[in-house]
Amino acid sequence: MISTKDYLNILRICASQEAVKKAVFQNYNNNLWWPLSIRDWRIRMLIAGLSLRVSYRMIETFRKVVNELSSYTYEEISLMNRDKFKSIVRPIGLIKLRVRFFLSTLDFVNYVERNKLDIYSMSHDELINLLRDKVFGIGYHGAQCCALYILGYHCGIMPVDSGMKRLFCPCIGLPAPNAPYGYEILRKQLENLTRSIDYNQIAVKEGYEYLNLRESKQLAWWAHLVLIYYKRFFCNKSRPDLCPLKNILATKEIIGQMCPKKHKEVGGIKNVVIEGINKVGKTTLAEMFYSIGFKKSHADYHRRIKNLYLFYKNFLERKPRTKRFVLDRTFISEAVYGPVLREKSRLSEIQLESLLKKLKEQNTILVYLYAPLGVLLERKSDQQYELQKYYSGLTKAYESVIAIVRKYIPVIKIDSNKNNPAQIFSQITGFEFVKKNK
Repeated sequence: MISTKDYLNILRICASQEAVKKAVFQNYNNNLWWPLSIRDWRIRMLIAGLSLRVSYRMIETFRKVVNELSSYTYEEISLMNRDKFKSIVRPIGLIKLRVRFFLSTLDFVNYVERNKLDIYSMSHDELINLLRDKVFGIGYHGAQCCALYILGYHCGIMPVDSGMKRLFCPCIGLPAPNAPYGYEILRKQLENLTRSIDYNQIAVKEGYEYLNLRESKQLAWWAHLVLIYYKRFFCNKSRPDLCPLKNILATKEIIGQMCPKKHKEVGGIKNVVIEGINKVGKTTLAEMFYSIGFKKSHADYHRRIKNLYLFYKNFLERKPRTKRFVLDRTFISEAVYGPVLREKSRLSEIQLESLLKKLKEQNTILVYLYAPLGVLLERKSDQQYELQKYYSGLTKAYESVIAIVRKYIPVIKIDSNKNNPAQIFSQITGFEFVKKNK
């Protein structure tokens, strides 16, 4: 829900920070956590899993554990008794969990070899889901890390840790559901945005030409390091007043603030309003936005509400600053349906424009769906009489009201007959809709 241009600016600013640049140079060609000297994918997987829940201040301790483990072959590691393995990993703590992960890793490798699975031919989604399903204690983030290290730095995977999910991504306009699958949603969004960035647009200009980024053919590994170290050096300080993204003109308007204990706020687009005639596909599209972390709100006619303007004004002002909403109809419907069905809107033009200003303040976009009458009548509905009688008037009314809306917020107009819901969702968000895993 952020544009390629905004993402490019975010990457540029993050990459230009000296602390970030130093850390990226230190870890790009040979990562301190996942060294290239380890070539056996099975040991790489073990190392990546052990790196979870190890803080950055323990990096030297972790490297000693890695060096000791890598002095053995995988066959020797697989034959280790528990006490020996415990003694090796004891310095990084959580011994019981790490032993369970170790034993589960051995089972996973046996499963792969027994079934003659070619993990290198799997899609990233397939490998990550397989790791998450079969290996104890790694979850989506751990599976992403294991898959990246197994396949190599430049495979295109961008792991998302809890700090990225909780702090950085919501700040730049990419909040995700609290559910575990939120890590996968963010990974795919970041990878898709990064693929749209040309090497010459950013890396060379920010002084990274010596990393031979052109040879990697993509910026995923570099962008991952830039964002993860920016999060570590800036977001973790809980000081939005010191955040370059928050204080530089190119990005300050789209950046939220998720790091302080109070007054948190997501960045980017905060509301998506979906409008259109009945049966045009609004609710189906709204459900898709719900799957990526938006909170749903469906606007009924509200027949008993006497002051509709005050109702919507209070609703918009009370909305949590840390939540994004997808609004399946809103007061815009009243401005359309009221004059056509009831000869009068319960909102004056001044009130309509006042509410639109509220939406503008909250970085809202309007998605207007339309379709030919014949198509709508073919869909099962108990509203066919209303559609036939009022279709022409409602269509004209929508065009008039949307002309007013465009003065305040962006409008995306889409023919839902020529685009299915998944295609519409992709056009708006920039990535493919994927159903949530259980």
